[in-house]
Amino acid sequence: MTAAGFIPLFGNSYLYMFGWLNGAKFMSDDGLEVRLDSKEVVEALQFMVDMYDALGGYEAANVFRVGAESGPIDPFLIGKVAMFITTDGFLSTITAFKPDLKFGVVPSPIPEVRRAAGYPSYGWMGGWSYGIPATARDKEAAWDLLTWMNSLEALQLKTEYHASLKRAHGQIFFPQLQHNRPMMEWVTEAYLLGNTQISRELREAFEVFVNLLPTSKHRPVTPVGQKLWNEQVRALEAAVTHVKYPYDSLSYGKRQVQIALDRVLHPPEGRQVPWTLFLGFYIVGVVLVFIVLAFVQHRRIRRLGGTPWKWVEGYICASPWLVGFIVFGGGPILFSLIISFCGYDVLNPARFIGWTNYANLVGWHVDEVLQATVWNDPVFWKSLANTGFMIIGVPLGIIGGLALALLLNASVRGMRVYRTI
Repeated sequence: MTAAGFIPLFGNSYLYMFGWLNGAKFMSDDGLEVRLDSKEVVEALQFMVDMYDALGGYEAANVFRVGAESGPIDPFLIGKVAMFITTDGFLSTITAFKPDLKFGVVPSPIPEVRRAAGYPSYGWMGGWSYGIPATARDKEAAWDLLTWMNSLEALQLKTEYHASLKRAHGQIFFPQLQHNRPMMEWVTEAYLLGNTQISRELREAFEVFVNLLPTSKHRPVTPVGQKLWNEQVRALEAAVTHVKYPYDSLSYGKRQVQIALDRVLHPPEGRQVPWTLFLGFYIVGVVLVFIVLAFVQHRRIRRLGGTPWKWVEGYICASPWLVGFIVFGGGPILFSLIISFCGYDVLNPARFIGWTNYANLVGWHVDEVLQATVWNDPVFWKSLANTGFMIIGVPLGIIGGLALALLLNASVRGMRVYRTI
């Protein structure tokens, strides 16, 4: 395939966009429930799967997406892709690399049933937001900063800065949509009205995006927004490559996001992990192990004879590895074991939550069994195999290496040859 009329994932179109066009909501209105596997989202994903199948499969069509460059060799600019869904940001790309391009922009088509019912098309306005960590020392000052960064004054500074960069590269600056009317009016007056460098096609295209602003969507405002984004990407890729059916893929993703959301909405109330106490136990345990080793070696020398304290030289030689294992091996292993029984999000202290993490891992959510478990997930079995190799394969490799080392230290005829080999 040398050219394509339309590719679902090319440009700035993802499952979010197709879901919105089908009337989907990815979160409930109260923000308590993830709706990634709703009927509207499943239908949208099935549409995308059918589109890829019609193009000859995901791999055949993905060549254009993988090769897409945000520059002069963009597949749309050189005529390799005829239509795609994108945001107003692509108008800046056209302005910079092919300002004389003949093109047009229309709202994304919606299902016929929704169109007949009077529903409009949707645009896509933004997907990121500023945030203040719960651990911020001065939340009031942080809020003042965010308030200013969303002001007209800040917009003017940022826009003029980006315009100066474009001029420095000898390129035409094209402004982006803004989220409120005063800002939109300022941008239009300052950079569009009377600007003879902007073509008629670009002006008309920008007007289409402006008219879509009242119905434009943004990614759900939720503390698990990035998790939701990651899962919708994973779900659509699993579906278009026929690893899973659309509903199965979305149901699994919904469950992962819901677990993360529940943790945020209902923080663990267990006891905070006393890391100092565990560190003390670990240090005492290491010291006791060395005391036991010293005791065993002394008894061995008394029983078998030998130079007292000669064994210490061996431990001194092995000390770089021993110290490395104690600090970078044993410590992290103990930490991983403890943290597996905790609720921990890095920003807040870890708290004990019992077996909840393990229950979620095998498909149990609190005390009820969910229909979408991990048992049908190939990634789960691959992860299980990798873990099994680490638990069994690595120790066997260490034991085998030590056994060979002991054999090579034995008094056997021709040992120099064996050692050389």
